[in-house]
Amino acid sequence: MGKASKKEMVKEDVRKDTCGVVLAVEDEATSLMILVGFLEDLGYEVLEAQNGHEALEILMREENKIDVVVLDKNMPEMDGLEVVEHMKDDPVARQIPVVMVTGATKPDEVREGIDAGVFYYLSKPYEPNVFKSVMTSAIREANRRSALKSELKRHQMSFGFMDNAEFTVRHYAEAEGLACFLANCFPNPDMTLQGLAHLLTNAVEHGN
Repeated sequence: MGKASKKEMVKEDVRKDTCGVVLAVEDEATSLMILVGFLEDLGYEVLEAQNGHEALEILMREENKIDVVVLDKNMPEMDGLEVVEHMKDDPVARQIPVVMVTGATKPDEVREGIDAGVFYYLSKPYEPNVFKSVMTSAIREANRRSALKSELKRHQMSFGFMDNAEFTVRHYAEAEGLACFLANCFPNPDMTLQGLAHLLTNAVEHGN
């Protein structure tokens, strides 16, 4: 089989960034219908939840399938921030990018969501081009995390043969590969991987 053309490779990248499984969480039926419509128009498979408790039940059942969670911040009984806190307690769910949506645009409320660890904070009503860009970025992040996790598993067995080492990285791909390797130094590699990857890629970005 011949090598794929550059055009075909670009098409494949676009396909990966516009496909995926999204959990949409909205307590208001009309808002949920609008959100699901936006997501399906962009080509995503959508799972639906109408409250925080239902969202967590779906996450626990389908966490290995879900790529991104789009989560309403203001819901009765359990709001979006509480859902994020529960996700942090699960080693798989904590890796899923969360796009939090709300009608509130006050800086303090936006910062609250960012501080909680959400991937992006999106205001209602949705502006189609912004919504599309945010979802594309979130899916790319989900794909990146999945690739890092696969790379981590590949390195786990070989790590035990190392006595000492010195590394030099100059590119993002090298930094991410090294993060996968070094994560094995820690008791819980999966939980350590993302922090190491961000640390090393930031070092590359700033020329350290």
